[in-house]
Amino acid sequence: MCKLRYRNGAPRRPPRILIVGPPGSGKTEQAKKVADTFGLVNISMKELLKNEMHVNPDMADTISGYIEKGEPVPDNIVNSCLENRLKQPDCRVNGWVIEGFPENENQMNLLKAMRIKPMLCFILEQHQEECIRRLSYRRIDPQTGILYNCETEPSRDEAVNARLICLKED
Repeated sequence: MCKLRYRNGAPRRPPRILIVGPPGSGKTEQAKKVADTFGLVNISMKELLKNEMHVNPDMADTISGYIEKGEPVPDNIVNSCLENRLKQPDCRVNGWVIEGFPENENQMNLLKAMRIKPMLCFILEQHQEECIRRLSYRRIDPQTGILYNCETEPSRDEAVNARLICLKED
């Protein structure tokens, strides 16, 4: 883990990083690499919503309804989940990298209301045709939740390949 320090040796504020871009641009992969390299908390909005469904059964039907239809989850739910996550001690101490947030002005306003100013914001750019091509090869194992790219990183296990499905949002 890399420790960031001022020149005089005093600890810096924990890193706060946003990674945004179109679907299929590699946000998740880059966020994992950054989080692993610098010891940051990796906050994936998809994983955060999945966790919320496990922790809060009352919200599970609502969230899964949107996800199954391939529609965006309403901002009030997304913002609440993220706000709660960012207040947890590991985020405050270690810093974080968020991928896939903010996606709109309401979500940006949450960061402003919480007085969160990211240190870095990576904007991944990619042509729409390339995004569509990459997403057309993406599959998920419904048993494990692991994503595969059938073009570049297919599973070597035939049993896994047999159960791979497309994500609704793709």
